[in-house]
Amino acid sequence: MKYHWAAIDLDHTLLDYNGKISLKSLVSIKNYQDLGGKVFICTGRWLVSALVYNKIIENYTKTDNDFIVSLNGALIYDLKEKEIVFSQCMSDEIFKRIIEIQKKVNIAIWIYSIDGIKNKYIYTKKLPARKIVAKFNYGKIMELNEEKYCFKNDTLKILFLSFNKNKIKKAWKALGEEFSGEIDYVQTSKRAIEITNKDCNKGEAIKFIAKKYNINKENIVAFGDSNNDVTMFEQVGYKIGIKPSSEKLIELADEVTTKRNSFAYSMNNFVINKK
Repeated sequence: MKYHWAAIDLDHTLLDYNGKISLKSLVSIKNYQDLGGKVFICTGRWLVSALVYNKIIENYTKTDNDFIVSLNGALIYDLKEKEIVFSQCMSDEIFKRIIEIQKKVNIAIWIYSIDGIKNKYIYTKKLPARKIVAKFNYGKIMELNEEKYCFKNDTLKILFLSFNKNKIKKAWKALGEEFSGEIDYVQTSKRAIEITNKDCNKGEAIKFIAKKYNINKENIVAFGDSNNDVTMFEQVGYKIGIKPSSEKLIELADEVTTKRNSFAYSMNNFVINKK
């Protein structure tokens, strides 16, 4: 099989709208692995959450996976060695400028950091539905204290979040005006903007793992749905859009699936046609 590796996004790709992996999807992954394929999660979620889903996959397939790409490529974790093999953090100067935009727009934020991953907590400001968010992220929600938090230089990703579309538009505009090639930021839904350091995205993560683990990028098939998957699609040999919300992703995709149980359908179809 040419495509030995499968890079799989989580939200709205592998996961359903209840944040679950369906049995059909697990079966389709096992079918792929039975042919000699390997899978790895490539997600915007933080490592704490991604590890939970990786374990679900491993428990069902009885196969150990090799690594996880999390936070849109800001952190890569080696599952065999149980260690972070790559991380890219923002400087405090960049962090403070983003916080000023947050204050100006009055928008909610989630802050993912190295220290937070080790201790399983997420710093937030103006975040509604705290208990739901904590359960969704498998971590503790902590209110940001700027004075104590600054000077750590360990911020991996910041998420702007609002159910007010105007706030998202204002935040997007403010980021464009404040930063010129200094950060990567992408709107992944109508209510969320994900911010990482410059040249820190899923595509760069694919480059890193290809070099470190001696993988030919052309032998990777990627499954994704949104704007943060665009750079990943640009780096792999075969691209499958799962009910894509991004026009750019649709342009890049070799296949697009909008069927029910889209991931399972696409993976099974891929296994049949590419084995």
